[in-house]
Parts: sequence; C-alpha cells; structure tokens
Amino acid sequence: MEAIGKIQKTFGAHGELVVALYDDHTLPTGKPVFIEINGLLAPFYVNKAEKRGQKLTVVFDDMEAEALAAELVGREIMVAPSARQRRKKSTAPNEGATPDELIGYKVIDLTHGELGSAASWMDYPGNPCIQVVNPRGQEIIIPANEALIVSIDRDAKVLSVDLPQGLLELYINNL
Repeated sequence: MEAIGKIQKTFGAHGELVVALYDDHTLPTGKPVFIEINGLLAPFYVNKAEKRGQKLTVVFDDMEAEALAAELVGREIMVAPSARQRRKKSTAPNEGATPDELIGYKVIDLTHGELGSAASWMDYPGNPCIQVVNPRGQEIIIPANEALIVSIDRDAKVLSVDLPQGLLELYINNL
C-alpha cells in the first residue's frame, strides 16, 4: 500500500474531513482508499471531494456524521500501488516465488484491505491454497491461483490479491 495523504481534522457537521495529500497524489475515483483501523486496512469510497487551497475537504460514503469522521483524524489515506509501481516492486508468482517464501507475508486484498498473515501453504492436488490468519485468529483459505495474485513485494513482505466477490464472506460474516 502507498500512503497518499493524511486526514488532518473534521470540517463541519456532516462528516467532512480536511485531507492534506502528499506530493503530486490525487484521490482515486471509483476505487477505494484504505485507512488503517484497529490494525486492519478498511476500504472507503470518496463520495465528494473539494479543493480548498492546498488541501481537500472529503466526504466518504456512509460517513455523514462528525462523530464518525472524528475517529479518522490523524490517520493516513492509502491506495493500492498503481500497475506501474507493482511491476517495479513485485515479482509475479511464476517468477521464482516459492510457497515457503510466502509464509509470514502480509496478505492484502484490493477490495477489503489487509486480511492477515500467510500462515501455511496447503498443497491440495490441483488446487494449492494459502491459509491466512487474521489478527482475531480467524482462518481464511484462498486459492494460490496466479489469476488472483496481483503482486508479491519481497522487500515489504506483502502478498497483494484480488479475491472474487463473496469468497471472504464464506469465512468472515462481518466484513
């Protein structure tokens, strides 16, 4: 994940937040941004953003109360790396990554954010899987399918995946 800015304060009584973006970054449209909450990356979609000088006022979907917005003050806003950055930093799974090497990697889904850590490799015939354990001790089994793996960042020890809709809900009800 790449940090693109920081939430500085609330603005108004309808969930608006003042955001300072880093360098030349912009907020993505139609894609989630991620904010770390209780050790996990939670996705947020931008409902409205207005430029105010060097900063932005932002309202996230379903964030229309000042009390909810206040909980996000001081946190960084992150995005999944762009395709160009993924090519520079990552290795495709078929380019030398071994199953044992992935154990301990942080697993991040592009939609749901951080899922947990890769705990073990499950070598089922014709369907190898990765066991992921989240901070609450819940187990998630994800197919180790090349089509689902977006990138492997060996330096940061991060496995980025793009899981099909509904897969995580099989394991965790409150996503």
